[in-house]
Amino acid sequence: MSAFLIIINLIVMTGCWGYKEINELPIVLGAAIDKISKDEYLLTIEVLRTSEISGQTAETKTTILQMTGKTVFEPVRKFIVKNGRFLYWANMKVLIIDKKIAEDEGIISVLDFLYRDIEARSEGRVIIAEDKAADIFKENKTKGEAISMHILETMDNVKRLSKIYPVKMYEVIDTVALKGKNLVLPILSSKDIYTETPNLSLKSAVFKKNKMIGTIIDEEVRSYRLLINEEDGGLRIENVVFGDENSKVTYEIEGSKTKIEPLYKDGKFIMEIDITTDAIIAEVMNYKLDFMRKDVQEYMKEQLENTIKDNCTEFLSKIQKDFDSDVLGFGELVKNKYPKVWKESESNWDNIFPNITTIINVKVNLKGSALYSKIIE
Repeated sequence: MSAFLIIINLIVMTGCWGYKEINELPIVLGAAIDKISKDEYLLTIEVLRTSEISGQTAETKTTILQMTGKTVFEPVRKFIVKNGRFLYWANMKVLIIDKKIAEDEGIISVLDFLYRDIEARSEGRVIIAEDKAADIFKENKTKGEAISMHILETMDNVKRLSKIYPVKMYEVIDTVALKGKNLVLPILSSKDIYTETPNLSLKSAVFKKNKMIGTIIDEEVRSYRLLINEEDGGLRIENVVFGDENSKVTYEIEGSKTKIEPLYKDGKFIMEIDITTDAIIAEVMNYKLDFMRKDVQEYMKEQLENTIKDNCTEFLSKIQKDFDSDVLGFGELVKNKYPKVWKESESNWDNIFPNITTIINVKVNLKGSALYSKIIE
């Protein structure tokens, strides 16, 4: 009986030795990392003031803290010594990395430290800073809203335009670990956040292995998202000339599907790319353009197909010829379909990738006017 009581007491009294109340820990919402000299890093963090959290107010109060060190890890330890408390990283929303670090050193050491050593939130978005990463946190002009939350919400909203592609930390780490695919990460500047009318630069950083090697912008980012089957929507505007009528037409993209099929023939690789896009005619500026006529719709459909194909062709040429960076994961596709061929080609993929032939097939399904079935006169 006594043995039974001892066991029960052990079960009841057992707890986590390292457990701490969440309101006892400073919660890190965002972090920015800069290289400020040859041997010195600057770590900037946005911390939620947990002691001021109250159910009586909807305002989120945060503090911006900065610390330097010879490594990225050293400032974290300095924060602990200065404040006497560990930082809680598991709720981090954004990680902003100085472009110089991304270009010169690569991002894997920063990510490895955050992901493994301090267990930062793997869902947090990873962003490259156009200028100094710390400047994005320099002052809170977001009317009481946490800067990190503002960035996260802004990027997720702009994502619907299909001209920016937010990437989570675990996705970055998984991609860097692959040998047949490279990264694309969004670029942000302080001007994107601290303006009366925020206007994101819509740039993205192209990586090769661990390092940033160039940028893509606007329609190039959209083509990238389309080709990786991640186009969420957005608008496409075409200048339609049919007969005597000329009109700007706005198409709302309802959805797109992209399939890339690798082929291997006579020792050469071919990528057959099939794109299907559903589009709604959202706006026609010239009411005299009778877009309900079948011949007009067929012309509009073909024009939009050609635009999408041309944009994708230009993007592919840039990543193959200018960057030699397999951001679409052609290598992974080859590895999955032709494992033996990939094993033979893997070590020489940097020379093979620029010369891969791509065949692009685009099909657009027009669904007519979004609101009316006939022209308003």
